[in-house]
Amino acid sequence: MTAIDVGQGDSILLVSPQGKTLLVDAGGLPQWMHSNFDIGEDVVSPYLWSRGIHRLDAVAITHAHSDHMGGMAAVLANFHPRELWLGVESRSPELQKLLEDAQRLGVVVIHRKTGDNIELGGSTVSILAPASNFGGSTLGRNDDSLVMKISWDRHPRFSKGMWKGGKNNSLLESNRRQICSRSLITAVRVQPYRNCWPRFVHASRSSLLECGMSTAIRESKYSIGWSSLR
Repeated sequence: MTAIDVGQGDSILLVSPQGKTLLVDAGGLPQWMHSNFDIGEDVVSPYLWSRGIHRLDAVAITHAHSDHMGGMAAVLANFHPRELWLGVESRSPELQKLLEDAQRLGVVVIHRKTGDNIELGGSTVSILAPASNFGGSTLGRNDDSLVMKISWDRHPRFSKGMWKGGKNNSLLESNRRQICSRSLITAVRVQPYRNCWPRFVHASRSSLLECGMSTAIRESKYSIGWSSLR
């Protein structure tokens, strides 16, 4: 697992024991920056090329925010992944344009739901969210995010997605056994639902908490206990 430095947002490369590749998000600049700098072309792609990667097996978009999916157009064009994974399909014009690019390039678009299990080169990707009965598309929210657990040797190792309060409170409870002490959990967005994230973090003794939401961390009434997270 490699976290690519894309600034705000996320881009994580996963390489399976048998060399299969999955890129989760591709970074991107917030739309309000009005910049021509392309995170996908100028940051993510050069890193993948430096690893000798010229085609991806799959890419996944956790949710339709520009700082997570803005760089994906360049990744599709440069690496022609076989599959593009989505959760709930957003009304975002940027996402719709990306889906048009995927169709033009022959990339198979697959909507993943809770309960899906995908074999990926000696590892298993289990989808924890969104639920199959999720109440429709949303815009500007994270509750519809694609959340996945990746495991091998029968031990869960990695959970990825934007975890927020509300509906994801019940998601945590229903998947507590899956988010076990051997899991590596990332992308915990804590703002503004402070009642959810302490239980989520402590569901794994080896959690990694992304701290891009510094304001939310500062305002929180809870103490994480950084030594335990290390």
